[in-house]
Amino acid sequence: LMVFSDWRQLPLTSDALQIAGWTWRGIVSWDKTESCRPQLGLFRNQCEYILTATKGRYNKTVRTCPAGCVRTPMFSKDKLHLTAKPIPLMEHLLGILPPGSRILDPFAGSGTTLAAARNKGHTAIGIELSPDYHRIACDRLGLFYQRDYYSPSSEGSFHIATTCPTSAVSFPPIATMRPLLSSPSFHA
Repeated sequence: LMVFSDWRQLPLTSDALQIAGWTWRGIVSWDKTESCRPQLGLFRNQCEYILTATKGRYNKTVRTCPAGCVRTPMFSKDKLHLTAKPIPLMEHLLGILPPGSRILDPFAGSGTTLAAARNKGHTAIGIELSPDYHRIACDRLGLFYQRDYYSPSSEGSFHIATTCPTSAVSFPPIATMRPLLSSPSFHA
């Protein structure tokens, strides 16, 4: 498991992982370089942290030890989502996995993790709340965007779009999920 966090949420996130039964394995620092937003009179918040955790043992057959501090800029032309990450960063993080791994990105956004997974020869499933970002991710990955939703109920249950398949990446988007918070039932 890899979870991105800024410095403000770091203690809470590590506690939540451990309470949920994950074994906290460490932190990778992402140095965003000077491309981050400065705060005059304060130190520049140019790092984001990736907490790593496992359920049970970790895979010791992977014979690699990638750097735990990554310096990769986020260029504005590549920022297709508010919390976008650069593809080289995601490829670096996926370098710890065995070949042909399966990746789940429950917050797929513009599809950066899915693109990195495909580039590294993994398979991936992405889930995205926003139909707009789902479309961006499908475009980015060269997938056909399908807007073939099941009919929503009058109680406001969420819709699930059909799968957009490709050889290395599957992207079954969840189109809208807000009603799930207020309704215990849903239609699929």
